[in-house]
Amino acid sequence: MKKLFYIIAFLLSTLTFAQNDKLFEQANTFYNNGKYTEAIDSYEKIIESGQHSAELYYNIANAHY
Repeated sequence: MKKLFYIIAFLLSTLTFAQNDKLFEQANTFYNNGKYTEAIDSYEKIIESGQHSAELYYNIANAHY
């Protein structure tokens, strides 16, 4: 039973990382196109999902600037 729980938890965590990668790329595209408000919203969605990184905070700070 524990093995099944660990397998399911692992699969769900990799799914979340993949979704955040897509969202991060989308936010970067918004930023590069000058759509800073949309970029900030996308970056904040990543933070709300529990992902944190220096690159994420750097990009969100630049979008605010």
